[in-house]
Amino acid sequence: MSSGARMGSSARRRRRRKRLIKALIAWAVCLLLVALVAAGTFRLITSLASSKKRGFREEGIRKMADRDYQGAIASFDQALESSGKKDHAFNSDVLRYRAEAELQLADYGAAIHTYDLLIEADEGSAVSYQYLKAVCLAGSGEEDQAVSVYQEAFAADQAEGYSPGQEEALIAAGSACVDAGKYEQAMSLYEEAVRKGITHGQIYNQMGLCQMAGEDYKGALDSFNKGFEIIGTQYHAGTGAPLSQVAAAVTRENGKDWALLQELAYNRAAACEYLQQYEDALEQFMEYIDVFGEDENARHEIDFLSTR
Repeated sequence: MSSGARMGSSARRRRRRKRLIKALIAWAVCLLLVALVAAGTFRLITSLASSKKRGFREEGIRKMADRDYQGAIASFDQALESSGKKDHAFNSDVLRYRAEAELQLADYGAAIHTYDLLIEADEGSAVSYQYLKAVCLAGSGEEDQAVSVYQEAFAADQAEGYSPGQEEALIAAGSACVDAGKYEQAMSLYEEAVRKGITHGQIYNQMGLCQMAGEDYKGALDSFNKGFEIIGTQYHAGTGAPLSQVAAAVTRENGKDWALLQELAYNRAAACEYLQQYEDALEQFMEYIDVFGEDENARHEIDFLSTR
């Protein structure tokens, strides 16, 4: 073969290599572009999905603020449906809101189901969810189950001080027992809590009611007085302050505490009457009316005591 023929063959091979390299580069660029487009599309879809589920969540929170609890639950369900199963933190957050809305509706069966989901999904907060489940069981009249779930949570509770829902669950479970006439069971719950340092005016009020039912009027008066002192101390009314002074510190704006103070004041006077401390009972019932306004039951007691 001549030298010209060999040079021509070599040139053709170089041209083929260049074409092949260009083709490979073009192919690689195409693959890169496809990958970039796919990644961008995925991020867009993910972003849209995230925006959608968060939108439903915010919508549910707004409805909660407007007390549209049924509508809020529907929005939270849409948020969960948009989220799927992988975003555990988001889903747990939404479930917490949903459970609160269900509680507000007194839909205890639905709330119990939601708290069961949270107990399974969020082990770190399982104790608090068990307490809230106990509240739901108490609200539905299942006092024995409420006590059982509360005690299970209380035994597992390693937190210093109060875990979220602890006092609420104790009071709910105990109150359900009182309503069912299971005074010893309620008293056992309260005494265990007090031994472990849990103090609340409502706890002592419920203890007093249990003692009244058992005709331990002296013990009941002591419990009512302790509850009264706790609420007075809580509002900085001073130790040993009279009812009028404590009421001025609490005020009607603090609805639940005002209602508790009213109940404790009435129960203290009633316990004095059962102990035949008639003058003290009369004085307390009269002060009760001065502070809380006219009350048929209190007026009846005043009329009776005025004849003693």
